Amino acid sequence: MKSSFRKKLMIVLLAATVLPISISMLITYNRTTSTITEQAVKDNSKLLFQGKTNLINYFELFNKLYNSVYYDANAGDALFRLLRDGVPSQNDNDYERSVVGTTLRSMAMTSADIFQIRLHLNEGNRSYLLANELLRYETNVKSPEDESVIWKPTGYIQYSHLSHAYGVDERKKFTYYFPKTVVSFHRPIFDVPSEREIGRLSIDISLDYIRSISEMLYTSGQEELWIVNEKGEVVFSSYEEQIGAAGLQEDWVNRVLEDRAEHGQFRLQSQSFDGIVVYEKLTTNYMNWAIVKRIPYRHLYSEARQITRINSLVLGFFLLITVLMTMYISYQITKPIKRLLHSIHAMKSGNLEVDIPIRSKDEIGILAQRFRQLMEQINHLILREYRLEIANKTNQLKALQAQIHPHFLNNALQSIGTLALKHQDRKLYTLISSLGKLMRYHMNTEESVVPLIKEIEHVKAYAELQKQRFGDNLDVHFLVEPDAEGIEIPKMIIQPLVENVFKHGIKQSDVPITIVVRCEKSPDETLRISVEDNGRGIDPERRSLLKAQLNRPDNAVATPQEEHIGLANVLMRLRLFFNNHSSMTLKENVDGGFIVSMAIPMSEGEKAT
Repeated sequence: MKSSFRKKLMIVLLAATVLPISISMLITYNRTTSTITEQAVKDNSKLLFQGKTNLINYFELFNKLYNSVYYDANAGDALFRLLRDGVPSQNDNDYERSVVGTTLRSMAMTSADIFQIRLHLNEGNRSYLLANELLRYETNVKSPEDESVIWKPTGYIQYSHLSHAYGVDERKKFTYYFPKTVVSFHRPIFDVPSEREIGRLSIDISLDYIRSISEMLYTSGQEELWIVNEKGEVVFSSYEEQIGAAGLQEDWVNRVLEDRAEHGQFRLQSQSFDGIVVYEKLTTNYMNWAIVKRIPYRHLYSEARQITRINSLVLGFFLLITVLMTMYISYQITKPIKRLLHSIHAMKSGNLEVDIPIRSKDEIGILAQRFRQLMEQINHLILREYRLEIANKTNQLKALQAQIHPHFLNNALQSIGTLALKHQDRKLYTLISSLGKLMRYHMNTEESVVPLIKEIEHVKAYAELQKQRFGDNLDVHFLVEPDAEGIEIPKMIIQPLVENVFKHGIKQSDVPITIVVRCEKSPDETLRISVEDNGRGIDPERRSLLKAQLNRPDNAVATPQEEHIGLANVLMRLRLFFNNHSSMTLKENVDGGFIVSMAIPMSEGEKAT
């Protein structure tokens, strides 16, 4: 036990006692920084929430201002009727400009931050623009910038951009038009209560209020603040050049936007930033923004780092030794465990003879040695039981096949002998050929499992012999689905069922008998085989005896004196090949006669080993 775990643990504990002061200082520093971080997150979350509330209340003013289109204190509902019905007369443009001008000026007076207001009338395709207290309009307006706007029924606020005249020629119709960075509130106008759009309203708002609110949320030069929409487009930034950027290709932006929570925080570490990110979502019917504040650790932990900088230099050497020792010991402990796990995975896949490359003398080495011995013993037992089971099932299979042979050959030879006495022609050759096929198929002991179609061909040859015996009083039909023809099954499981009809189902009269053999693959991956006849059926007493034989234990072999051994043998062979998942059912045919059905689940259809 030179390398026992006890000694390794003693070394680790000894190293821990040598450095109590350094560990205490490290814990103190971590606790201090953790407390500072928690407090900073809490304070900044409250600050951003207040900024969020102010911005939402601010934009709600413009959302309510939209209702002025339907009813204004000065113009009443004249503008709405104008949008819905058009001007009272075709040339009454003065009336239209008066109504539009009164309403737009009334709206502009509600806030000094409104830079301009655009109203578009779908009827006549005219746009009115109120800018610099001047009202101008344009007919047949085509504004390329207007096509990029999202016209949501509840409204949409477009991120910061340079203002434009919405297709109105500002050089001719506005003496002084100086573009300005604005955010735009866009909302379609509907002919309520219907959903027919009759116009569009756009309000351009300067960034003065947004800037004033944002500047109270961060410390300039030390912290960063961003307001972005759902596409990562910048509404405001502490970096002036970033305002109005089409989209930030930053991981932290995607992380904030993909988070469904209304607020949160996370640590961000990249080449250009190392700190915490705190964010608050602004979610309304017309706005899906996020206020994001980035606080670098160099600013957050500046005071704590000054205190611990000197101590860190002294303790750095000891901490390096501790790390190296921890890594070395961890490697030495986990290396043999990983090897043992790798060997166990290999054994799980079926290879019980895999080598376990662990030769140490500690506890893991002893465990590997005991596990190796256990696997060798299990492997030996599995091989012995496997061989015994194979031999037992092979003997049972041969015994079951041997019970079927004599009766079948006797009936076949009887049919050929009868025909030979009555006919001296070429049909005898055909019968002998059919019998030859049966004999070759029957005596081929190399194949224990054959495709279904091969078994069907064997049954057809048998039926051909029986047809010579019964003539026109026998009619045999085979209904085999193409999908089932290639499924492998044990030999001689269908012919005994057909033979059973001739033994017990033929009526003592000249009434024709019909036999139908069905083979189909059901949607639940089950092969279903049935043999139906319209013979005399079976009485209740004999049916009870037959069911008792079918319910006999699998390892019981029927004696040749028992009746109906064919059915019991077939069922037992199916269970030998397909474990215990196959079944056989017996029932009366509604048209008279009997039906024997077999069900073989193909999902379990693996030869028993």
